[in-house]
Amino acid sequence: EEILRHHPMHSDSTAGSIHEAACTWLREHPETWEAWATAALVRAQLKTNVTIGLVFPAREFGEVDEQLQLAGAQLAIDHINADDTFLRDVRLQPLLVPSSLTRLLNSNKGTAKYIADEAQSVSQRLRQGGAVAVVGAGYSSDVKVLAPSIELPILSPSATAAVLSNATLYPRFGRLC
Repeated sequence: EEILRHHPMHSDSTAGSIHEAACTWLREHPETWEAWATAALVRAQLKTNVTIGLVFPAREFGEVDEQLQLAGAQLAIDHINADDTFLRDVRLQPLLVPSSLTRLLNSNKGTAKYIADEAQSVSQRLRQGGAVAVVGAGYSSDVKVLAPSIELPILSPSATAAVLSNATLYPRFGRLC
């Protein structure tokens, strides 16, 4: 405000004069604002994209529960990406990987081969998508089957089986609160 008062284009009451003063200052000081703009662009470009796999049951895809889980995951990722003080040089990228494990485990068709094939398929989709960690596999039964196939950290919001606390059997598993 002090600078504006002394500016030759200053007028006491109009917002237009503030706009004009700002535009004039930008025209007169390109080296300053160009340095600011360049620094901001460099910071934005230096962010490393980190892909997080989101594994949810395919049998619920499109249902309200599934939509809420996905919306919650996307909201968390957006919140983290918007906060430059948290993971400052990282931009999280979600990779949705629907899984049929829950359906297979709860049906008579869920033979060991089908279940192993689905676990391998999920693992392959995560690797191909460049995931570095997994959020999801909300059921303990899914985590137990996926964990040996996925050589990534698995964070589950709802898997509660006590055996999953065994760090020898599940060294890359963690629970979200």
